[in-house]
Amino acid sequence: MADRRLHRSYLYASAERPEHCRKAWASTADAVIFDLEDAVAPANKQVARASLVGLLDELRSRPVGSLHVRVNRGPDGHYDHDDVVAAVADGVDGLRLPKAESADALREVVGWIDAAAADAGVDPAAIGLYPTIESVAGLTAIDTIAGADRVARIAFGSTDFLADMALLAPDDEQLATVAARSAIVIASRSAEIGPPIDSVHTAIDDVAGLEAGARWARSLGFFGKSIVHPRQIEAVHRVFTPTEAEIEAARRTVEAHQLNDAAGRGASAEAGAFVDAAVAARARNLVALAQHFEESS
Repeated sequence: MADRRLHRSYLYASAERPEHCRKAWASTADAVIFDLEDAVAPANKQVARASLVGLLDELRSRPVGSLHVRVNRGPDGHYDHDDVVAAVADGVDGLRLPKAESADALREVVGWIDAAAADAGVDPAAIGLYPTIESVAGLTAIDTIAGADRVARIAFGSTDFLADMALLAPDDEQLATVAARSAIVIASRSAEIGPPIDSVHTAIDDVAGLEAGARWARSLGFFGKSIVHPRQIEAVHRVFTPTEAEIEAARRTVEAHQLNDAAGRGASAEAGAFVDAAVAARARNLVALAQHFEESS
């Protein structure tokens, strides 16, 4: 079964820099992505792939956190077969698929995973797909992409998306992407997969901007954020980890709704707030999320 845990942070590390990958793996990030794509120069792709194979063999005995691999996509829309095969190994939980625009391309990847897994003796269903929407074509196909076999969650790449939209310098990046982000959230929910993952914040030292952007994404229905440096982990975890006050308020709401049901009431007021079935459902979701992090810590 593909890894469907909710991760707060997805830390990229270039596969051609083994020392960076080891540091990322030793960090407190919920998930680490060994990157064969943007973080690797075109001339070094084969070197990075060979490095990845060695890293996966080295780290498989230390199953801490969640390990993903980002593979390359060619200009023809197909993903790199050799990258996919190299990533099929014990301990790999997901494949990050950049510039996703077609469910057919995802089905092709599933076929490659199945064949490679048979040779490697691993469970192919353990490797979830994480397509990234980075273009108008990808957004147009979001429903079929989200509903494709083995897709665990959708990621969003705002920088490439804005470039594809031919927006030269939007005054407000959030406003320019809100429709796309909302469409991805709705498609993810409709396909009954996990909530989507927010884009990277490239200004490493801009903690305030990172945190503000993450909170805005969470308010839209995203959960978790891709990051490019360990210094960004703490702020992202702060945003996506429920606080004790939030958890306690949610528990009180659930208890109030249970009392309503027992008394035959449809709704009531709890500490000045209206409580009905919908409000209680949201509260139960937050309590379940808190329990998830308690169990995985």
